[in-house]
Amino acid sequence: MNGTLEHVGRKSGKRFETPLNIFETADGFVIPIGYGLESHWVQNALAGKPLVVHKAGRSVPVANARIVSKADAERLVTRGRTVFRLHPYNEAALVVTAS
Repeated sequence: MNGTLEHVGRKSGKRFETPLNIFETADGFVIPIGYGLESHWVQNALAGKPLVVHKAGRSVPVANARIVSKADAERLVTRGRTVFRLHPYNEAALVVTAS
């Protein structure tokens, strides 16, 4: 894991930080989904609550989470595309940097 996603529980309202592999895009991040679309962090991100990506000593508030195919996500990755391609995941969550 090379970063964390800070998210708010859609039911509990509690803050969580989930360690994840996070890949940069031109305007945000792609995060591979390894344990299915029903994972709590995925559902929390899609619920529209505040999100923060912590990566390489930076904290970046992000928004507009959406699910995209692995192929679409791969085209968006700007660094580490080969590593992304090797991940055994079929889908990816795309999180766009908030303005």
